Amino acid sequence: MGYAPLGQGRMDDLYDDPRLTAIAGKYSKTARQVTLRHQLQCGVVVIPKSVHKERLQENIAVFDFSLTDEEMQVLRSMDKNQPLIGNPLSPELVEMSTSWG
Repeated sequence: MGYAPLGQGRMDDLYDDPRLTAIAGKYSKTARQVTLRHQLQCGVVVIPKSVHKERLQENIAVFDFSLTDEEMQVLRSMDKNQPLIGNPLSPELVEMSTSWG
């Protein structure tokens, strides 16, 4: 499950990556949409959050295209293997970072 699959603003530099923007341009999508689509094709249940109507609409508009195997590999190669929220080796930090209170 991908809670905050767009990184809560911690991945903004990723969305300017030329590899990602080229893939997004091919499909007339945003880099964030390509990122969500990649996660969906990997079998991740994504839960993007937004309070902006335009972003909500953008987040749902990821089911009208599919990434090729080559594009999936390009996106996999961009993985830095670092958690963006909490630390999976320290469950209390994950819990703390996702708590509402």
